[in-house]
Amino acid sequence: MVADLEGSRDLADRPAFAADLRRALARIRRPSTAGPEGTGPTDPGAARVLDHPDAGSAWVAPLEAVRGLDELSGVARRPGPALRAAFHLTLALWPHRFRFALARGRLDVGVAGGRASAMDGPAFHRAADALERARRDDLPCAFAVPEWPAAATAGLESSLRLHFLWVADWTARQAEVYRLWRALGVQRDVAERLDVTPSNVSMTLDRAHAHELAANERSFPALLDWLDALAPAP
Repeated sequence: MVADLEGSRDLADRPAFAADLRRALARIRRPSTAGPEGTGPTDPGAARVLDHPDAGSAWVAPLEAVRGLDELSGVARRPGPALRAAFHLTLALWPHRFRFALARGRLDVGVAGGRASAMDGPAFHRAADALERARRDDLPCAFAVPEWPAAATAGLESSLRLHFLWVADWTARQAEVYRLWRALGVQRDVAERLDVTPSNVSMTLDRAHAHELAANERSFPALLDWLDALAPAP
């Protein structure tokens, strides 16, 4: 998985963004306290993502920042954890956004060291090409998995484009409410934290497409892992 920060030259406060990015990456590496699927007592459709469920064995090399703040690189054993990381980073860093690319392939160099920045091989070359295609076609997430059916890849990219466009269209209030809902899990608790009515929280979540986004964040990683399990070895 590789990623490129959109509009990095326009960052008004790079130290603050760097601190937010470090925290977000640390949460991806940290084992979840919310169970194997990252869920706890929640509203229907909610799921805890700020305690990220894919730490440890899900990654050959955890996501790390390379070339300053502008790029990320990591190696996951399956595509699902990588996509969950993309969702997590998009939520944690809003309104700043990374553009992501996921590729499948062989690693020839640096595997034993456990650092993605020291690794190389066809997987990274494919990922770099996919990221360039994502920039060219204005895709928030592109895939380079030759073993997957082309129609499945195109459908995933189109569906994820809608997901990320919804997030990009949030107001600051919608982002705040959605984050709290995903962290606390119950609309009543969000209302108490913000000192507003539950109906106010519900209306804000509806306008933010919250239930659709939460469903995507559960279903798409599972779909990627299913596709990957069916595909022949690269």
